[in-house]
Amino acid sequence: MKADIAVAQWRMGRHAVEKQIMSLTEADLSKKLGGATNSVGFLVRHILEVEHFFTRMFFGVELEMKFKAVGQGITDTGEHTNLEELQHLAVSAEKIVEQGLRGISDADWETQMETRMGLMTKAEGLSRLISHTAYHAGQIGMIAKYGN
Repeated sequence: MKADIAVAQWRMGRHAVEKQIMSLTEADLSKKLGGATNSVGFLVRHILEVEHFFTRMFFGVELEMKFKAVGQGITDTGEHTNLEELQHLAVSAEKIVEQGLRGISDADWETQMETRMGLMTKAEGLSRLISHTAYHAGQIGMIAKYGN
């Protein structure tokens, strides 16, 4: 039953960013704020890639995805301007995370595991994922509204 609670938390945390991504326009994707290096499109892609990455790392779902917005030395090259592709990836990412959450047994939520961020439980991983998504969703909202 812990998986049901986790999925409910995930959906609640994810709802706002999903709505935001689905309401963006192609023009919004290239917007930046001031001298910022990250565009709306890059940040959207980054959120979705992290969702995929965490699903593999914490929830054991193997994925075939080329990461373009996650990792050391990766910067915004202006290539993330295909709104339909990003929206499709957003729907896919939500389903993949939910699939991963549903695959965790009640006993496994508190088992510590070694990650790139140190020792963490799957419950802590979910918390980190939700907060990461919300953090960047706030950035996207500000850039889409005030950026150029």
